[in-house]
Amino acid sequence: MKRAHSVNNLSQLAQPIPYYPTTSFLHPGYPSAPVPSPFDTGPLESRPPSSSSSVFTSTSRAPSIAPSDSVSVIGTVHSYSRVDEDSLRHPAPKRARYSSSHHPSVPYQPAPISWTPSDQARFEEHIVCLTASAGFALSWVENPEWVAFCDDFLPAAKVPSRKVITNRLLPTTLEAMCASIRHEAAGKSVTAQCDGWSGQNHHHYLAFMATVDGKVWTVLVDDTSDERKTTENLLHKMIKVIKILENEWGVCVIAFTTDASGES
Repeated sequence: MKRAHSVNNLSQLAQPIPYYPTTSFLHPGYPSAPVPSPFDTGPLESRPPSSSSSVFTSTSRAPSIAPSDSVSVIGTVHSYSRVDEDSLRHPAPKRARYSSSHHPSVPYQPAPISWTPSDQARFEEHIVCLTASAGFALSWVENPEWVAFCDDFLPAAKVPSRKVITNRLLPTTLEAMCASIRHEAAGKSVTAQCDGWSGQNHHHYLAFMATVDGKVWTVLVDDTSDERKTTENLLHKMIKVIKILENEWGVCVIAFTTDASGES
């Protein structure tokens, strides 16, 4: 009797207290549906003693998440411990962990550049000037190393051959340079000079030059190997150069100097 009486008292104490809010927490001023208290776990029901060692059980009114739900499974302590144990037991390989910073080596490839006909003309002009300035043989432009250099760094450029330099580039470049020099020296006073020398091919040359504003330009180079080295022949050549300077260059020759050779 005492046990039944205590069960009835506990059942009465476990009855939920009615909850009637006067103001909605979502929309102030409007009534809202009653929200169950977090401590409201439902009434306590009695069970037969033989069914379980526990006398009382709780039935909740609020829906619960099933144990099979993905959220509850991931949120369990066992799932976190299992992930940590697996990651420690099977760490990522070193190559995989640092693969983002590894870049495979690739052969050098120059960036593509635009190559216009004007660029090709300037390239050929520099080739001619380099040949004359360095004293290269005309065959140097066909050297395999030079051709490979141009293929690597100037793939769009067309390397001129020896025949092209002889037949086209040399005359064209010389004519353009002479025109530029004459235009620069026009109307100025110049000093002319001449000098002779013998080359390695045993030919004798006589060069005539003009100095304009501190710059020395070549006017004429004569091959006098088959001529007599006399003062009379030299004078005829000097008069010829003076006429070229005055008529073609448009300058005034104020002096003419030579070395102290036997023919002068």
